[in-house]
Amino acid sequence: MVKLFIYLGLGLVFVLVVYLFASKIYRMNNTFDWLATECAPKAYPTYLVKGDLIYAAGDSLYVPDHRDVYNGWGVSGSTHVVGDQFKPLPVQLELTWFSYTEDKFYTGKFELPANKLLELFRAGTAAPDDENGTNPGKRWRFDRIIVGMAPGGDISVWAGAVRVVKEVATYRAHPADLPWELVLKNPSITRAEWIVDTLNRCLPPEVLKQVKSLPVPVGRWALFAKRFPWAPVLHAGLAGRDLWIKGLNGEVEWLDLTGTRKDVDLPPATRGAPREFTLYWSTAEGDNLKAIITLDEDESMAAFDKLSGIQSPEPLTLLLDPAGTGDTVDVFLQRGKSLYRFERTVVKVYSVR
Repeated sequence: MVKLFIYLGLGLVFVLVVYLFASKIYRMNNTFDWLATECAPKAYPTYLVKGDLIYAAGDSLYVPDHRDVYNGWGVSGSTHVVGDQFKPLPVQLELTWFSYTEDKFYTGKFELPANKLLELFRAGTAAPDDENGTNPGKRWRFDRIIVGMAPGGDISVWAGAVRVVKEVATYRAHPADLPWELVLKNPSITRAEWIVDTLNRCLPPEVLKQVKSLPVPVGRWALFAKRFPWAPVLHAGLAGRDLWIKGLNGEVEWLDLTGTRKDVDLPPATRGAPREFTLYWSTAEGDNLKAIITLDEDESMAAFDKLSGIQSPEPLTLLLDPAGTGDTVDVFLQRGKSLYRFERTVVKVYSVR
């Protein structure tokens, strides 16, 4: 009988050890160190009333709320370090905000692509070498979920890893008739007065003047989420190093132009239309240069819409062509025999180490 109890005790200990080990493995593979953050277009401030990223079990992590948001589309805003360090990934998003330029509330609850998030957070993303050339082939881990709100009820959700940002999903919230007290509980200031004061406080005078002179571009950010099958190409004969692509859809991507780094991710089949490039390359004389190339948003979207609609077996490519003088970079979009040269670009070139 004593031996039986000993065997039973050992069996229970073994089961407990196996359970604890399996639980640890499960947590390692399914919980992550991440934070929630928010964003909105710089020229179209919003007030985040309430945002929650909801887990499958029903509890949630809040998106930092009760604040004006206008930090830029896809750009990380504020973060609160709260709750457990390692958390499950959310399966739903619930969001309510006020759009100042429209004088309108929006709200909605949406299903998140849980498998896509899990894949990103498990894999991480390829990353450039450190500035001093150390740690080649390292990977960055995704550590934040960014929630974006825009006029018309457009919503985007991204996963962020240091400088890399990947779009996860887009949604459309619906207008809501909600009490103004959710934004301001001061009866001595009218709703109209507060909207004017907020826009004056958040926007530079020249931006505010432009915003007031044009209709609110409802649906613009849903349009920016459109993806195209294109790839960047550096002019033949130039030694490229790194290329950063910022998309109109808020994504930020890094590409290795050397072809020598081993740990690089496969290029995506589609990308959003670009709004900015940061190009690093070396000249034939051995000079190392960096160019920041900013495209006009409307020109970029129109060019990609037009050339992507051309019937051609040739791929859609974007050519970056640094001038021989080293003071600018020309940008072309090409498909087959059709070639478009971007005219409304702003290019700044710098010497680097």
